[in-house]
Amino acid sequence: MGNYVKALLLIALLFLAITFGTQNSESLILRYYFGIASIPLPLYLIIYLAIILGILGGMAVDVYTRVSLKRKVKELGKANTSLREE
Repeated sequence: MGNYVKALLLIALLFLAITFGTQNSESLILRYYFGIASIPLPLYLIIYLAIILGILGGMAVDVYTRVSLKRKVKELGKANTSLREE
């Protein structure tokens, strides 16, 4: 039953993303500092790219945190075994 709910939510999310893209297809030029401008891109693409970059950034922070925690667990495990041997 849970898989059906997840599938329905995914379909609804995809439907909303597609309709958002069709409603916001106007081209937009982003202006950066020092007069640098981007190529004209549709508004929905800019928003989707920002969301994807945010997700990837969050995933990178999560991976870093997990690796550092695994390293800490390994160190504490070694300390625990050395204390048990004493």
